[in-house]
Amino acid sequence: MSQIVVNEPNRWRLETPGASSWSRTARAGAANKYFMVSADGHANEPANLWVERIDAKYKERLPRVITDKDGVQWRVSEGHRPDRLRLSTLEGEDMARNKAGADPLGRLADHDMDGIDVEL
Repeated sequence: MSQIVVNEPNRWRLETPGASSWSRTARAGAANKYFMVSADGHANEPANLWVERIDAKYKERLPRVITDKDGVQWRVSEGHRPDRLRLSTLEGEDMARNKAGADPLGRLADHDMDGIDVEL
């Protein structure tokens, strides 16, 4: 998360977590820090996980993306109607969070920075 530029929309993160009335803090490195447990994390499997690791006889059954003659992308999945993909580019904090979900060492570094002691 160190690549995130602090700007007006995310400046509030510098003042949190915690409230001025708390006797202790959630800030990393503070002597009076709470023991912080993260219980709402998400892991992001790599996009190529199944394509590279599934048995060859099942590859044609994998969900996939197709592009039609108009350049529109559709997700095709066995047993379901195709649904249109609306892709958006991640940037800033969203991109950093997404990367942390797939990189265990990066995730631990983020936890250290955020004062997280354990994650369930």
